[in-house]
Amino acid sequence: MSSRRFTTVAPGSLPVQRTRRVPCRVLSERQSLAPSELSLSDTDTDDSKPSTSVRTGSLEEVSRVLFNTGHLEDLSRRPELALYLPFGFALAAIRSALWIAGIALDAPWFRNQAVVDGYLKLLGVSVTWVNPERIPAGRHLLVSNHCTVGDLMVLFSHPALPRRYTHLITSALPPRVTACKHLPVLLRPASPAMYDQLAAAAAADEDAAPVHLFPEGGMTNGRGMLRFSRGFTRIMNMGGGGSSSSGSGARSGGSSSIEGGSSCVSSVEGGGRHQQPSHGLSHEQQQHQHQHQQSHAATAHQRAHTTTSNHHHTSSTTTSHDGAATSIKLAPGTGATPTSSNGISSTSTTSTTSTTSTATATATASLLPVVPVALRARTMAGVNTHTLTSSFLANLFWMGFSPATQLHATVLPPMTPAAGESRAAFVARVQEAIAVELGVDVYDLTIQQKRQLAAQRGGAR
Repeated sequence: MSSRRFTTVAPGSLPVQRTRRVPCRVLSERQSLAPSELSLSDTDTDDSKPSTSVRTGSLEEVSRVLFNTGHLEDLSRRPELALYLPFGFALAAIRSALWIAGIALDAPWFRNQAVVDGYLKLLGVSVTWVNPERIPAGRHLLVSNHCTVGDLMVLFSHPALPRRYTHLITSALPPRVTACKHLPVLLRPASPAMYDQLAAAAAADEDAAPVHLFPEGGMTNGRGMLRFSRGFTRIMNMGGGGSSSSGSGARSGGSSSIEGGSSCVSSVEGGGRHQQPSHGLSHEQQQHQHQHQQSHAATAHQRAHTTTSNHHHTSSTTTSHDGAATSIKLAPGTGATPTSSNGISSTSTTSTTSTTSTATATATASLLPVVPVALRARTMAGVNTHTLTSSFLANLFWMGFSPATQLHATVLPPMTPAAGESRAAFVARVQEAIAVELGVDVYDLTIQQKRQLAAQRGGAR
């Protein structure tokens, strides 16, 4: 009998509770914090930081919330765990060997779903998907939080998944891991070269596999989240400038319009004009050419002014947190007068604005959709599968120590950037959706800072 279960329920209806009668720990359960421990900070700054609310505090304070200090809790308070130790150690050793053997063998029969289901049962892993119908059939990015070393196994078996995923994994693992060809997922190093390769495939609209990654870059104990990296927007071919770069693009487009408006007039710094020589022309021809140049210059100037004004209005755009609506504030009287003050028809202005809007909509539509997934993991009570300083092999061992590991994957609605939305704002919006579903906080701590903390404590990670 398969270890998979597939259910479709309303978002947030999956109960997550801790009870002493059930020998498991809910890794994604929210932990209440006293106001004196950590302060809530609202940051809405440039593209270097997310524009969502994140909890801040000293590294030590945040570390105590997100990372456990040991794999086993006080055995004196858990006599049943002390009795389980001999069996747990033997079980963990066998399962660790199965993990390593699966990667080392890389056998073709790992593509057989019946074999994969049996493998998961031996590892004690069961997977439950919630709202899997939200996953698009086409190419997309699947992003999720990361709380156990076995989180990736949610992709090992699921009939609703369109096809085999490419999973970006840490480059610190041996090359043999990313060289595997027959695992249920394609493992690839999360390196800049690989990001560029995937971005090129997306730009070329190649029939490539969907991509899965953990934007946190590392694991937590599930009581909170590390701040997401913006790396996955690179795969989407999403520009790095956000709203400001959008405005720059509009100004650049306006300059191109001026250059393309007439072969006799080109824009120069300071607003001057450069005229081509008119030798060999009669006086009437020269006069006609001069009038033609003036007409095109006035039209081009009007287009540039309209584009600049449009950028000014766009800077006052406000986007809701859930991305459902975008409100653009316009100056009083905008669009009410069909002609400009110098008598030039506003038709060219409307055409320019319409073209820009169409191009923006087309660019947004061409971006890969991002599908947020909220992961919950349940393991044996009193056992921590991951600590701040634990190694990859240690994480494997302690996950295998638990009699059973239950992985719950809740699929949230696909998301794409709103018009003019910066990379940081979009990434923060994606992470906020996952955090709200899990009922946890996002902490202003990056994977780089986590590694620094681990190094300070003499850990392997």
